[in-house]
Amino acid sequence: MIVVLKKFDDYLIAFSKDPRSFEKKIAIASESEVVSLFDRVKSPFDLDRGFSTPTIVWDSFDFKKHPLNECRAYFFNTGKFPAGESLFEDLGDSDFVPTAILDRALVKGMKFPIVAIDGQGSEVFKTYGKFKKAERRYSKFRESIVPRTRFDVIGFKNEPIHLQERINGIGFDVNLSRFPYLESVKSLLSKVYEKYSTDFYHVSVLEKDDRLYLESASTSLKLTPSQSYSMYVKAYESYYETRLPNWFKNQAFESQVKPYYQKLNYDSLLLKPKYGIDLKKYGAR
Repeated sequence: MIVVLKKFDDYLIAFSKDPRSFEKKIAIASESEVVSLFDRVKSPFDLDRGFSTPTIVWDSFDFKKHPLNECRAYFFNTGKFPAGESLFEDLGDSDFVPTAILDRALVKGMKFPIVAIDGQGSEVFKTYGKFKKAERRYSKFRESIVPRTRFDVIGFKNEPIHLQERINGIGFDVNLSRFPYLESVKSLLSKVYEKYSTDFYHVSVLEKDDRLYLESASTSLKLTPSQSYSMYVKAYESYYETRLPNWFKNQAFESQVKPYYQKLNYDSLLLKPKYGIDLKKYGAR
């Protein structure tokens, strides 16, 4: 089997035992801190002087002063997702999009709360009684999902590469072996990728009555160490078309992710995520 290493002139790097051979081989243009594996682009001016490292564009990074097509690097994520109702309209009648109707007379039969939408924006109504008192002429009415659980999913093309269960704003990495919604998540991402063909992205997913709903999609999120570690590994292996050596991934995990897990252990004991990995095995910090 022939191993193809794009951009690598030295074939022997595949057998290197030096961590520096595999670090900083992917860059990320991000406003927030990420694991130090990345070569982080903090400013458009960082792309000067012949910059050529393959780069993930994240956090709606502003390249107005330095157009991407003027740089020699390969870029993941050159498109954007629409926000709010536009996202739902693009995905149409997908099973993951909350139900919507156009006829005001049928609103009484909807499950409240609902979001009422017109050309000026939207408004949430928790009860039908409050909706009846509204005088604006709304053009669309969509169910507002009150979730039992929220999940943050990092997708690469049409596959999930990282999942977190979110409780009180804190994300706990999911143990996939006991996660009952994995196939539903894969199906949701397939729908999103079919429409937008984006490389790396984040989707917020709501679970209610054992059914998943899409809340939002974007290429912006303050990444945890485990999320950004997963993105680095996937970007490296996708771009260079070769797997990172296990010894390097283990070493990077120990230095970049394990301290984060150790710090999160107390929150896990307190909040008791339903699908979270066992953080106790990483020890206390």
